[in-house]
This record gives sequence, structure tokens and C-alpha cells, in this order.
Amino acid sequence: MAHFMKYSLRALCLCMLATAVAWGYLTYQDLNSSRNRYANLPDDPTGGTQMSTPGSMERIDRTFDAVSDSALQDDDIIIALEVNGVHYAYPKCRLSDIGAHVATEILGDIPIAVTYCNETECVRVFTGDAGGDRLDVTQEGLDEGKFVILVNGKNFFQDDESIPLQDYAFELVSWSQWKTEHPDGRVLADHVWE
Repeated sequence: MAHFMKYSLRALCLCMLATAVAWGYLTYQDLNSSRNRYANLPDDPTGGTQMSTPGSMERIDRTFDAVSDSALQDDDIIIALEVNGVHYAYPKCRLSDIGAHVATEILGDIPIAVTYCNETECVRVFTGDAGGDRLDVTQEGLDEGKFVILVNGKNFFQDDESIPLQDYAFELVSWSQWKTEHPDGRVLADHVWE
């Protein structure tokens, strides 16, 4: 019996050692693949260095609600746009979640991209030619305390004046003011992640 216990204990120790080695190897591989993902980005404003907070996200499809269907607080801040006579509200709180800092739409026939960074409180709205395709703008992450967006495959700080898109006029107003002035407007719906 003592002989059996001796070999069982050795087998258990070997299994634990093998598990620890495998876990360490897989963790090392995962860290390297994460580093490598950002090592070969196209030219970017950071000079090719790794972003401090990578947050690359695919573009998500957003929808709009009627004012009466929107559960917002009166003091919520709205990024307000008017496109072809239609008023649109982009609540900052609905652009604050991870992966939701950029909303690209075709409003009427106008391509629009609303970008918002809740870390810096920076807002930029971009547009393209009427009848054009949806703008190729996605979020890329946070670097040097600034929001980085990917525009047509190239990294830019959100506030970079050299972004090859036209700026679109917007206002920042409270939800209370906006819903009173535009009761028939459209409100960016809260995105539900699946």
C-alpha cells in the first residue's frame, strides 16, 4: 500500500507540474499575440508605438427611437444634429460604452459619423458626399490620453485636423431642451450587446 501511495503522489505531482507548465505557455502565447496585434499597425499619430489602451472595435449598426420612447434624464447631454430638416439626438451616455464611441449612419442620403470620447469629452462629427457610402470610421483605442479613431484604414487622434473627412456642425444641449424643441426628432437608441 505504501508503494502505491508513493507512486500516486509522484503521478499527482507530475500532473500538477504539467498543468502549470501548459498554463504558463498558453498565457505567454496569449500575451504575445495581444502585443503583436498592435505592433504592425499602419502609420499612426503615435509614431508606431503601442497604444496604451487598445480598443479596436468593429462598426456596429445603430437604430433610432422616437422621443417618446427614449428613457433619458433631463440633464443628459445630447449631441444634436440637423440633417435635411430632420433633427437627430446622439446622447453622450449612449456613446460611452466600450465599443460604442463611434456611430456611423446614412441619415437621409448624407453619410454621418459621430465620435465621442468620454475620457476627454471630445466630440467630432464627420460627413461625406451626399449619396455616398457609409463612412469608414471606427474606434481604435486610447493613447496618450486621447481617443484614436481609424479612418479609411489609418489611425488618427480624434482631434487631428488632418482627418480626410469634412466636419459636420452639431450642438451640445440638454435632453430637456432638445426634446422640447424637437418632439418629432429621432434619438439614437441604446445599443444592446449580444
